[in-house]
Amino acid sequence: RKGAVGDILGYFLNADGECVEELEIHKELLGVSLDELAQLPTIVGVAGGEEKADAIYAALKGRRINGLVTEETTARAVLALT
Repeated sequence: RKGAVGDILGYFLNADGECVEELEIHKELLGVSLDELAQLPTIVGVAGGEEKADAIYAALKGRRINGLVTEETTARAVLALT
């Protein structure tokens, strides 16, 4: 309902890879924030299944990840979104 296509560490992302605004769950999360995660030189996402293509693409587009472990079918689905 708020436009989320996936999440990283519990932070829900929209199609542009930006955090969905005003979600209460974001205030309740413990651990590494997305800003802290972005300070790391290598951030590898692990996801599979064609149904995850939108979420993977959003994470790449928003520069939330800079590496990906997946299988060929999902990789092709992500590439089809570009």
